[in-house]
Amino acid sequence: MISEEILNHPAELWAQTLSEIPLFSQLDRTGDLGALDDTSGSHGLSDTSIPDISVISGTDGPSAHSLDIPGTHLGKALETGAFDIAKHTAHSLIAVSNGLLAVCMNARVPRFRVTNLWRWGRCLTDAQDDVDVALSKFEYKEFMTPGVDFVVRRIEFNKNGDLLAVIGDDDIAVISLPRLSWNTKQIQLVSATVIRFPDQFSSPIVKARWHPLSAKGRHLVVLSKDGTIQIFNVLADDRRPEQTFHFKPPVEQLQRPNRDGLFSANMNKDEFASFCFGPQDGKWGTMTLYGVTRGGDVFSLCPVMPDGSAFTIEQLENMAMSNQADKNEDMKKWARGTYTDDMYYWRTEWVKDLLKNARAVETSVLAGEEISLPLPQRSTLLKTKAQGPHRILPVPEPDELFGAATDIICLETEPVAIVIIAFAGGLVRTCYDVDGLKPVWHLNKQPLAEEDVISSLVLHEDIDLGISEITTTSRRTAITLTPDPHYTSAFFCHHSYGVHSISTEPWMRNLKDLVESAPDMGDRLEDELFEHKESDVEWLIRTSDSFTSVGVHDDVIGFATIMETLLGYSYVLLTSTPRLHGDLLPLRLTYTQPVRNDAGDEYYQPILKAPVYEIPEVFYTGTRKLATLPASTSGSMTDITRALENNVQSRMHDLQLRKAALIEIAKRMTAQRQEIIGQLSLLKQYEDAIDNFWIAKYQELEKRSRDLMRRDSISRKKQSIILQILMDETQPLSEAEKKWMKEVAQLHRDFEDRIKPQKEKLQLHKDALIEQRKRWKSQITVLSDAGPLTRPQIERINGTLSYEAQLLARTLERARQLKISAEDVESKLRQALAKRNTA
Repeated sequence: MISEEILNHPAELWAQTLSEIPLFSQLDRTGDLGALDDTSGSHGLSDTSIPDISVISGTDGPSAHSLDIPGTHLGKALETGAFDIAKHTAHSLIAVSNGLLAVCMNARVPRFRVTNLWRWGRCLTDAQDDVDVALSKFEYKEFMTPGVDFVVRRIEFNKNGDLLAVIGDDDIAVISLPRLSWNTKQIQLVSATVIRFPDQFSSPIVKARWHPLSAKGRHLVVLSKDGTIQIFNVLADDRRPEQTFHFKPPVEQLQRPNRDGLFSANMNKDEFASFCFGPQDGKWGTMTLYGVTRGGDVFSLCPVMPDGSAFTIEQLENMAMSNQADKNEDMKKWARGTYTDDMYYWRTEWVKDLLKNARAVETSVLAGEEISLPLPQRSTLLKTKAQGPHRILPVPEPDELFGAATDIICLETEPVAIVIIAFAGGLVRTCYDVDGLKPVWHLNKQPLAEEDVISSLVLHEDIDLGISEITTTSRRTAITLTPDPHYTSAFFCHHSYGVHSISTEPWMRNLKDLVESAPDMGDRLEDELFEHKESDVEWLIRTSDSFTSVGVHDDVIGFATIMETLLGYSYVLLTSTPRLHGDLLPLRLTYTQPVRNDAGDEYYQPILKAPVYEIPEVFYTGTRKLATLPASTSGSMTDITRALENNVQSRMHDLQLRKAALIEIAKRMTAQRQEIIGQLSLLKQYEDAIDNFWIAKYQELEKRSRDLMRRDSISRKKQSIILQILMDETQPLSEAEKKWMKEVAQLHRDFEDRIKPQKEKLQLHKDALIEQRKRWKSQITVLSDAGPLTRPQIERINGTLSYEAQLLARTLERARQLKISAEDVESKLRQALAKRNTA
């Protein structure tokens, strides 16, 4: 059960003290503290000390694009030699899932350690925020991972948090996490099952991700440099890939224009650098993969889905309707050939197969519950066709300064998806996917010229992160992109020098508002797409200025975002020292709209305008140097007077400049005073409006909130009991157990339905009796004031009170019987539960 102390604990404390935890303490394989394995090459960790970064000061970042927002620094950085992007890939040696924090240390034999962030927060709570006391209770597990003997580039949890993918340049392993107990030893070696995939990759691996559609979180998607996509079911006995796809289209299509005009002879530019999944919209985007080459060209594959994908009936029905709507829309635009007709036919059949498989098990699932579906029967007849390279319009100017592409992500924004491409020199490219992607297969037909059109990406802006201004060398860095888990229009870029936070909300908000207000205004939407508005870019944290104790560059080698109830909206950062840093992520405020009155007229406009106030130049340039007066013995009085006059005029000029600056400062102070008065007046109007219209609603909302919190607390307790039961069971529920659980739920609903009318009737009867009692009491008061009661009146009152007592006795007896019935049903439920646990 989740403790209320943890729920009420400040969410930022566990993160801000991560630099203190001894997760990187030295430990040999026997479980005793000792030296780590000696490292060799550039991949090892020659030092495992943890520099103190508990005090982190803020400072302004370099001015590049909109990088004038203060960020967090971790100290002063040491520059190293040039970075060869062709030989290096981005590291991501940290992963977080369900409160577990996993790190990888690349020694001669990679070492994997896991700690429980929930447990760390509980230690701080028990210690009343005393970090030293909490550290005495800190614990972590180190996994025994035989067979993992390669340099690790990336680790990643699956969505269930029970499998950890370990990705190297030429090898992949999957660690199956055992059940962990967090109330035992502080340091513990744990045996873990390691799954290897030998001799499956003919080309170096550039990226691997867990497929979000996998119902049980066991499908790993791997991209090789040659553009080959392989999907592995990691828990299957067969270590060969379940499916194989290729991003590279036929050779004749490789001469399409890309960002440099045509493909060059440099084969390194044609190598693939990364891939990402499409927007998880429950439609075709859910089954889409984007891939990017080092030259910045974007390819796509659709449909790509594992065998055992999770869908709901509603998603598939929406997909079928959307496919039919697209078909009808295309019929209005232009005359299609048989190639397009056949493509729509296979799309319809594909969805029909999924719906058929889903409806076969629909009767045994709850409404809205995801269903694990096998691959459609048509998948054995159809082979997914790669699309690309997608044209980027307008064609960006080639810029060798920013080097090769390193990563790509797709943001789940509306009304259009945004594709983000990162380059090694610090360039981040934002593009719209206006057309959207549809499934394409290889058919035994040649499309017409107007049918063979590859969808385009609309270039919005190229963002220069200003990395060239951080370093004095030509050092490049592999940039890794991470979507924001809370804001769909935002993402993070982490690289050797720190982490940037970028939000596309300034220009995506207008698009969304326009579509919601006038969805048929295509011309205005097109104008809005091509109107240039810059994204918000800021430093989240900087490590470019940090020295380590051994004088090596402190690269960022891992960054993970968290969005959990107990851990809040936060992040964890790992540097190569190694050391951890964490904190809460700031909430993003929406842009202020013009303030208008009921008539629609603007009645408040800011007085202070951009740019922000700057210190007048005269105050930091100093005064002009005065001329030296001639000596009285060598110069005439006229020369001395003239020189003195010039000095006086010079000082008067300086005084005039200062006076003018003071006048400007006074004007700004007056404007600030007026601004404060205007804002206070506006706040007063807001307060009056709240007092007049919203206080009652706020009170009602607060009452409902307390009720919901109480219900949520009760629900959490029930869920904790159910989760504990499920976690104690190593095997999945059988069909009989599922049937029993549904029968129990139905029995509970039947009991509630049966008792509800009687409860309502009793409540009405009770209310009527109370109201009648009030009337009689008032009548008795009137009679007592009128004088002593007569004998007939006393007998009538006694009879009435006797009748009321009998009614209350019967009501009490019926309530007692209902209570007995409820206790009987509850006893039967407990007996059934006990029998199930015993079985």
